[in-house]
Amino acid sequence: MHGLLQDGSLHGPFVAHPSESSLPHIISPSDPSWHGAPALPKRKGDKYIQGLRKLYLDEALSHGQVWDAFKGRLQVYQSKNLIFEEPVIVKTTDPSRFPPKPHMPGMFTETEARRAIFHESKIYTDFLGNLQGSVVPGSYGLWGGRLKFDADDDDEEEEEGGGGGDCEVWVMILENCGMPVDVARLSESDKKQILSHYTALHDSGILHGDPDPRHWRYHPDGGIRIIDFDSATVLPTHTGKVRMKGDGRKARMMVEDEMDLVKHVLIGDDEHWYV
Repeated sequence: MHGLLQDGSLHGPFVAHPSESSLPHIISPSDPSWHGAPALPKRKGDKYIQGLRKLYLDEALSHGQVWDAFKGRLQVYQSKNLIFEEPVIVKTTDPSRFPPKPHMPGMFTETEARRAIFHESKIYTDFLGNLQGSVVPGSYGLWGGRLKFDADDDDEEEEEGGGGGDCEVWVMILENCGMPVDVARLSESDKKQILSHYTALHDSGILHGDPDPRHWRYHPDGGIRIIDFDSATVLPTHTGKVRMKGDGRKARMMVEDEMDLVKHVLIGDDEHWYV
């Protein structure tokens, strides 16, 4: 995967139409229904998306259920003749490689993978915009395209029964927020900031879903950020749907449960720390 991005173009950032609930398919130019590259409108007013030039993948970090994560560098135009490189986290996936039906319990299908990618992108764009760069990573958006294989990748694809010389790829580009915190070394101020960050998430309608210290990062410029929203859910009071009886109570219980988990990690043996 490391060499692919120099051999193809990514289009975006992806902005979902209100009627959409999943990702579109990005077909190959060799497909009879091809009518040109996807037209993905830009998001205006987003300080993290200016003129993006090139994206490099430098180091593999993890391989998850939907995404593979890498450390990377993003070239950004500050002006016509001025470019700087920003350290980023790059999450990549090819949803077309997921099976139409699960091979085993817990495995995502292609439909489920597309919905998961769509959902995480929507959380960043529709709910966390005001928290980017202070509570959560800044997002350069979700980009899609078809990228060519080099010789080694093409051989691997043929072995898997694919072929065709290219693949569909979706890429989420996020600010690199630094190293994981050491819970034992957190100051009282750090702990209060983490609690405050979760309150900000909940006020924005998002339940993180996995409040583990591996998702708390020391930002190089100071402060702490919360990362990874692939397990996040929208609270029932913020879905945009007609509110049902009991939604408010259900949301409060979900928030209280998550805050209890966070406090349990932060407090340790000190039961009176947060009082």
